[in-house]
Formats: sequence, C-alpha cells, structure tokens
Amino acid sequence: MRYTLTIRGSQREQLEHILLRDDGREGAAYLLCGRADIVADPWTGSGARRFFVREVLPVAEVVSSSATDVTWRTADYVRLTARCEQEGLAIFIAHSHPKGSDQFSEVDDANEARLFPYALDKLGDVAIVGSILMRYDKSLIGRVWLGEPIRNAKLDSIFTIGGRWILEGQQTSTLRATLDRQARALGSRFNDSVNRLRIGVIGCGATGSAAAVLLARLGVGKLVLFDADHVDVTNLHRLHGAGQSDADAGRNKADVLCDTIAALGLGCNVRSLQSFVEQDETRDAIRSCDVILSCTDDHFGRAVLSRVAYFYLIPVIDVGVILHLRKDQTGLSHVEGRATVMQPGTPCLFCREVITPEGVRADQTRRRDPEQYERLKAEGYIVGGGDPSPAVITFTTETASIGVTELIQRLTHFRGADGNADQRFRHFLDGEDSKAGRPSLPTCRVCGSDRYWAMGDLDPFLDMSL
Repeated sequence: MRYTLTIRGSQREQLEHILLRDDGREGAAYLLCGRADIVADPWTGSGARRFFVREVLPVAEVVSSSATDVTWRTADYVRLTARCEQEGLAIFIAHSHPKGSDQFSEVDDANEARLFPYALDKLGDVAIVGSILMRYDKSLIGRVWLGEPIRNAKLDSIFTIGGRWILEGQQTSTLRATLDRQARALGSRFNDSVNRLRIGVIGCGATGSAAAVLLARLGVGKLVLFDADHVDVTNLHRLHGAGQSDADAGRNKADVLCDTIAALGLGCNVRSLQSFVEQDETRDAIRSCDVILSCTDDHFGRAVLSRVAYFYLIPVIDVGVILHLRKDQTGLSHVEGRATVMQPGTPCLFCREVITPEGVRADQTRRRDPEQYERLKAEGYIVGGGDPSPAVITFTTETASIGVTELIQRLTHFRGADGNADQRFRHFLDGEDSKAGRPSLPTCRVCGSDRYWAMGDLDPFLDMSL
C-alpha cells in the first residue's frame, strides 16, 4: 500500500506560520483531508491511499511549548474527529521540530499511538489518522497510523502544488549519465523529482504523442497513456512513434506510443489504457497520477479533467491548437497553440471558455448514441462535427513542448518566480507568446469557490453524471 499527501502552496505557508513560531518554540495544527482509495495503480497493480488537504487549523488550546516539545488539550481533536466521521475526511496532526531531530521522536510515537485508538473506537475501520512533521529547514515528512496491531507507515510522498510544485519523499533515483547535462542545467533535484513523478497523458494523438515522448526523455519515471482511438492514414503523419504498419493494422494509439517509449530503454515505466477518461476502468489510473497532461480534443473529456484538478489536487496542463484557413482557402488566417494549467486558485476550462456545456453534451451524445448524434447533427442541433480540422505536426509538437516546459517551470522556476503562466498562447503567425485568460466566474461550482477543492472521492464520481 502506498500513501501520499498533497497540499496547496497557500496552505503550506499557513502551516509554516503556525508551526515555525517566531519564538523558536514548537507549534501544532490539524489538517483535514479528503482522500482517494485506489485498488490498483496502473504500474504495479498495488493499492494506494491518497490524502488531499482541505483545511489547516491551528491547535486552539496549547498547554505548553518549548523548542523541543509541545502539548495541547485534545478537545479539538475529539470535535474534529466527529466532523471527519460526518464528512468522510481524514485527520492529520502536524507539529514542528524547530531544533534537534529531523525525524519523529519517541515522544511523538508514544503520544500519537495513544490518540489513534480513540479515532479507531469512534470511527471504526474507516478511521484515518496521520501526522506531519515540519523540520527546521521547512521540509515535510509524514506517516499514517494503522490498527491491528497499532503501527505506522511512512508517506511515500508529499506534493505541494501552486506557484511552485515541490515533491518530497525518499529519494529513489540515482543520476543517470544520460541526464547529466540536464542536471547541469536544471539541477540534480529536478532529475530526482521527475523520476518520481507519476504522469498521465490523456489523448495520444498529435500533441499527446509528442508530449509523452518528451516526458520520457525528460526522465519521468512513470507514465500512463489514455486513448480509445486507433492509428489510420488520416492521423499517421502527426503521431510520434507510429508507422504505416500500425495504420494498416489499425492499432490503438496508446498501445503504439507505449511500445515506442518502452523501446527507448530510458527506464520509464509506461502503461497504456484503451479507454476514455470518464470510464470506470480509468479511475484508479487517473487518481494515481501526480500531474496530468490533457491532450484530448473533446469537450467532455476536458470537462472531466477540469474536475479532477480540483477534487484531487492533481494539476492538469491542458494543451490544444487552433488553426483556421482564410475564407478563400489560400493560406492560414490564424494559428495558435495554448497551454492552460488547472489547479485550485486558477480558472477552469469552462470559465476560460475553452469548453462549453453545448460541446460537452454533444460529445456525451456521440459516445453514448452515435446514431442519435449523427441525426442531431444532420438536423442542425449539433454545430460542428463536420470535416476534420486542419493540422500540422510542427504546430502540434511545439504546443506539446509548451505544456511540458510549463511543468519544468513549476518544478524549477527557471524563468523566475514570476515566470509561471496559468495560460500561455503561442501565436505562430507573428512568432509571439502571450499570457491571457479569464477569471473564475463567482457562480462556477468547480473553480469559483473551494467547495470541491481536495474533496477526493465522492459518489457519484466527481459529483457529475457520466
């Protein structure tokens, strides 16, 4: 079983303020977390339990505090445990070691082991109790408590998202000679981070195939690829890794790309799924990812991923290309690549008008009832869906690179702290970039409030009709 925790950057700053006190004494706080229970991840087939911080709450009644010890009354713990029971949340205790040990102490072990039985008695087998330690250098480690017998298990990773993405956990990789020059440019810590990242690529067409190959060559340790479509003569020239024999055989795009990346021999553990993102069989794989590259071209798939980013604190980088011809068909009138980052605190794709409710409904109809879709299109109730859009591999490949480069920026700030782009456009005709977008609408249930942020698993999935 693998255990992870994800926290937003603003919450981490709040936690630092509570735990690392100006007087040098230990501080304490509670974290209330949504969660995801994963039966089998796509790479190992093992289960996982992921936690997503919803709230950071200071301990109200501290009894005593010193540079090496903090004690507090447990009335808040009792009250919050009851709330967790009602809302299906997990509770973590957080404290600091401003001086001394950078690991949990024997006193920590004893005190936490006494608290867990109360939660177990109150909540039964669904009791989820964990603890977080903030060390003097502001780094975090954590663990969860398990019963029968009472014991604890380390968090495999703690992922901070926001302006900068920080992945903490036990270092598992060693510098490979193939990545030496990359380490010289971005630092060895970057190589370790990408090696431990679990990234999903949704859509393995023109942009997705380019993005996946770039990620594998960047040193990403685990990739999972999603696509239900097949290689054919109409898309062959835009698919990285595909050949004529794949088109002749009508092979699945994700499978072809998976074989291509595996054959590179770069140590990337890559898996493929021949399914759409909303299908039941994809849910474990989607929820197992740390970051998602959305390279799909349909509104419905993007609507699902828009919710994943906020429910599960899984940043989604959505990429797309818009290409229009002049009315007289004599050349290009507009060519634009776009990379949009979705995470709590940024607008979703609906608010940015990248997708529309009408487009979502049309895509749902096309998947569930193709005959009805064609009938509605013929009657004019569905706009679009006619001739395929024009596309050029250089434009799609460069747009994929914009999305992957934003991943690098979030992990390293190589452009500086002000170099992030929640939405970046590349205007191919004039060779310029711009950062523009729309704010979240106050009425948006997904990004306009924190109602769903870090909620984790709900029934129905993502609180939407699939």
